Amino acid sequence: MEHENVQPRPDSVETTRRSRATEVVLTVLNLFLAAALILVIAVAVKPPPKPSGPGRPGYVQPRYPQQELSTRLVNDLLLNPQLIPFSGTLGGTMGFYSPENIYVLSDHWVFARFEDGHTGGSMLLEYRLDDAGEIHWKVLQARLDS
Repeated sequence: MEHENVQPRPDSVETTRRSRATEVVLTVLNLFLAAALILVIAVAVKPPPKPSGPGRPGYVQPRYPQQELSTRLVNDLLLNPQLIPFSGTLGGTMGFYSPENIYVLSDHWVFARFEDGHTGGSMLLEYRLDDAGEIHWKVLQARLDS
């Protein structure tokens, strides 16, 4: 019989090896991607925050509602151009001229743009409220536009 001594063709053996190697690589890649997906899901899924509010332990009633405080901060900063550590140019006076350019970032920081009509800049400020509710400012960083 002629079929008993038939040897596989060398190129078909090589193709089979390549197919198996490709299968192994794809399997490892799929396992890696599955592990990465599980990690991303585990990091993205956070437990819901604990409710806070009146009657809960650790709750502190805010002195000012957030919007009222933000408005106070913006208005106070508009009245305090002396916080800007740069002089005006070409006869201009540095100031905070637009409330739309003052951003309350958090319960500690404010970002504000200033200008004198010729030159502008930006600054990061820290604020605190004393026991009487007065606002105290501290300039953390300021720079002129280049």
